[in-house]
Amino acid sequence: MEENIVKEYLEGASISALLRKYPAFTRKKINKILFDNNVTIRGGRRKKQLSEQQIQEAKQMIDEGAFLNELAEHFNLDKETMRLRLRDLGLSIKNTNRVNRRIKSDYFSIIDSPVKAYWLGFLYTDGSVDHYGATGRVRLQLQEADLEILEKFKEDLQLDCKITYDTRKNSTCCSVEFVDEQIFNDLGKYDIIPNKTYASHNLPINKIPSQYLSAFALGLFDGDGSLTYSQNFSTDVTIHYTAYYESEVQDFQKLINTLVGIETYNKNFFTSAWHTQWRGRLQVIKILDCLYKDCPRFLKRKHDKFLALKNSLN
Repeated sequence: MEENIVKEYLEGASISALLRKYPAFTRKKINKILFDNNVTIRGGRRKKQLSEQQIQEAKQMIDEGAFLNELAEHFNLDKETMRLRLRDLGLSIKNTNRVNRRIKSDYFSIIDSPVKAYWLGFLYTDGSVDHYGATGRVRLQLQEADLEILEKFKEDLQLDCKITYDTRKNSTCCSVEFVDEQIFNDLGKYDIIPNKTYASHNLPINKIPSQYLSAFALGLFDGDGSLTYSQNFSTDVTIHYTAYYESEVQDFQKLINTLVGIETYNKNFFTSAWHTQWRGRLQVIKILDCLYKDCPRFLKRKHDKFLALKNSLN
């Protein structure tokens, strides 16, 4: 078959004619057959080059976060040709499929609200970041029951990316994932870094403005904390916090005790990770009252559980 293609092309058949006669072959495949047989391809369409003005336009669009298909449409090229032209020019698109045109890239540059402090705490415990090409990627994955707070996260950072779902054997998770170099770098200042579970040993408490520490603590609690109690609320009322390193657990205990004015420090313990806890209905309510009082963001299921506990006093 390949010999026929070479022979017919040398006898004057065009590549278009060969494509019609041999539909199992693509233009790319026929070109390769001819190239491998040292056949010079005749004429054809001229390779469309970008003018100097168009090159500058492309650079500007890339800096502004344009998609590959947006560039292709702007310059009236198909996506593959656009990609090749950018490669020839040494240009690369930082973000090919997770660009957020409205994103607040400077959101974490200054922590000046309880909501920002809350998200820092939440991302410190439940978020993840990694390097993505020349930039950085941020991901927040939660169980489907917490979809509402994920939507709030998108709203606060003005993310255009979609929420994705991952169905596993016994549960479904939902997540948002986006790339943004400035947010990636700003989060790094608070030790939210790649592989942070093992790389970050201490909470960045001294980097958070004191008036927002309770919101930061709430974000940590919503990520790696829990509230448990017996069915009638009378016994086993406990707040737990878990971390890989004891130093983080100690930091969290110090933070809570400072916020609430507790002088006694609990003994931490280790199972598969480090834990600290506070016990007793009145003490637990006092702690959670402090965390929830100034922050409009929280996990609804944990907040509802707290309200049920608090109402048990009535």
